Amino acid sequence: MSSLTAAGLWASQPSLETIDQLGRATAAANLGIHAAAIGPDWLEATLPLDARTAGADGALDTGAMAVLAEMLGSVAASLCIDTERLACVGQALTMHHFGCVRSGPATGRASPIHVGPAHHLWQIRITAGHGELVATAELLVAIIARDADPRASASLRT
Repeated sequence: MSSLTAAGLWASQPSLETIDQLGRATAAANLGIHAAAIGPDWLEATLPLDARTAGADGALDTGAMAVLAEMLGSVAASLCIDTERLACVGQALTMHHFGCVRSGPATGRASPIHVGPAHHLWQIRITAGHGELVATAELLVAIIARDADPRASASLRT
């Protein structure tokens, strides 16, 4: 992994409340996803199992888990860059599901696989219950100049 220094991976160290504020008025907020913990090179969030996130069988919908993975990887990537000059643009999300969540929240943890100047690759592990692995994801993010992408609006800045 590149770019990890003794001071840690993050360009800035926001609070969990600040991370939640970044996601206001997004799909993540609408699904009840909340930042839960942050470490020197990882970020965690929780996804509730309720009427917003359950599938027809009552289990946590796999699409909701994909939103959790996308949110974690995107926010983690944005915490590594100068968001005044640069923006993160998702390129690919790959998910693998191993089980289902039938009660309680799911927890996702994003950790870097590669953090470079042009691309980041984040691994997201999603667990339930007492740490049972139910899904993994990889999110590939391009790092671009803020003025190069009209989608990189002020709402993406940390």
